Amino acid sequence: MKKSTKKTLAALVIILIFGFSSIAFIVSELTGNPQNGQLKPLNSTVVDGPVDPKLESAYIQNQFTFLKYYYSEKDYLYDYTAQLPEIMSLPDGNVQLLVVRLHVNDTNETRAEIINLNGDNQVADLSETGLTDALCQQLMFTPTDCLLQNLSLPPQSPPFNNSQPVINATNETSPQL
Repeated sequence: MKKSTKKTLAALVIILIFGFSSIAFIVSELTGNPQNGQLKPLNSTVVDGPVDPKLESAYIQNQFTFLKYYYSEKDYLYDYTAQLPEIMSLPDGNVQLLVVRLHVNDTNETRAEIINLNGDNQVADLSETGLTDALCQQLMFTPTDCLLQNLSLPPQSPPFNNSQPVINATNETSPQL
């Protein structure tokens, strides 16, 4: 075969491969390819109701933390949990906490659970401070509010007492300036 014929056939094969792959892509999209089970991302950082376990796992693998708040009646903590994703955001403003509020009918027990790559942890103290402290300890990245909360100023020395007399070189006593 001539060299020009070989080049022409090679070009034709490459064009056919690109053409058939494009046709296959279009057909698979129109007929519903096997990826129809793709997970739909959450619309909000606070969700009322259960979250698909596969979606939750995907978020956790991407270093998000879930706070699952189980309640029987809406109370001040229910309202407070809506603020937590913003309170626990990173210094650059990115959210790392997703709150799932789940209503339970069978018990009057309110509880909270923190879930991330570090595992599942129950929140012992169900108060605003207790939730905040538990999240500060369990989140993957320390939020600004937690850093400010842990910031401690050095102890200050007691104020200088001006009432003590000072003896100068001439043995006279005078108040300290």
